[in-house]
Amino acid sequence: MKQHVMLALALLLLAIPAFADDAAVNAESDTDLLHPLRDALPVLERSLERNRDELLHNAQIAREGGKEMAERAKERIGDHIADLRKRCSESNNVDCLEALDAKLPRPLPANIRGPAMDAAMHMDMRARLREDLHAQFPGFADHERPRPMPVHILEQVRIRIEHAQGQFEEAKDNYHKRLDTIKAMHKRVVECKSKDDVSCKETRADVRIESRAALINAADATLASLEKAKATIEAEQDLFSESANRSVAMLDASITAVTDAKGKASALSENSTSEEIRASLDTLRKTIHDVTQTIRDQERSVINARIAGVLVRTAQMEAKLDAAVARAIEDGKDVTAVDATIDIFHTQLASAKANYDVMLKTRDKTKLEIIKQDLARARESLKGILADLAALGISVNLAAEVSA
Repeated sequence: MKQHVMLALALLLLAIPAFADDAAVNAESDTDLLHPLRDALPVLERSLERNRDELLHNAQIAREGGKEMAERAKERIGDHIADLRKRCSESNNVDCLEALDAKLPRPLPANIRGPAMDAAMHMDMRARLREDLHAQFPGFADHERPRPMPVHILEQVRIRIEHAQGQFEEAKDNYHKRLDTIKAMHKRVVECKSKDDVSCKETRADVRIESRAALINAADATLASLEKAKATIEAEQDLFSESANRSVAMLDASITAVTDAKGKASALSENSTSEEIRASLDTLRKTIHDVTQTIRDQERSVINARIAGVLVRTAQMEAKLDAAVARAIEDGKDVTAVDATIDIFHTQLASAKANYDVMLKTRDKTKLEIIKQDLARARESLKGILADLAALGISVNLAAEVSA
């Protein structure tokens, strides 16, 4: 019996690693239930607002760098062609000049090229990316979000999440207090190893009572985490209904499993045996391990959905931008000053899409930060494009999307 009490104490101290101190949690493991979804699922659009000055500075560098690179390339090509012409002329080699002219690209005459062809060439590459996005996420084709939610529903969810977070913090604090109490009892338990007097019996009973309370606190914290995850899934506007319903069903199953494990812990008493306490520990530990995986899966699905939503909405903004530029070209306006910046914007969007595809296939979490950086830079590039177009007298109605 005495050995079993010691074993139960040791098991309790090691039973639930998911509720360790934050400093001891491996950030790479993603198994910490102390902060489920709060840190791992930031609203992507809000995260793009961080470090605005730095992002704006980087975007400005990118715009200026793109224009500078284009000008340098143009100058190098021009210098190279001039050098070739000079060599051909110095040798009076007519064949050389004719061969050089034949190899150089010839611009189409204005009466053949025309504004319509300029506009088509301007939009073709970006249109292909948008087609790819809409093929991958058909639910976004006609709407900005697959499941738009009314404001009052989102407010209700916010209240639910805050309530669950409060319950979680309370249960977590109580768990750690119980754990500290059990650790403080360790010396007394060791001293009672070979004793069976009244004091030692009371010590063992106290350990069982604290063990039971700690188990219940751990279960309550886990249930609060699951409720928070469930509320997040139910209100995620970028999740398709089928995916959201599947995720909610999985979370409900986890809630049932943890509730059952909590019931077994609640049934323990000061008269429970070490074997009964150990069995309850094992059950709850396994349940929390399974729940951790479930929350990780739901976390990933929400992250993927939010990135997809931002990608598609950015592509929709690009479509409006291209349409406005095409109309400006048809009206005879010169938009060459913003061409380089628009190309940079498209490159940033294409990079985010490519990294998103890699992340889906490989689950490489490092791609998430790269995607966020690409989208942040694209956002700032878009603002620069709108400012440049406005300076040319071209208005594009993207204010709502840009400030979202």
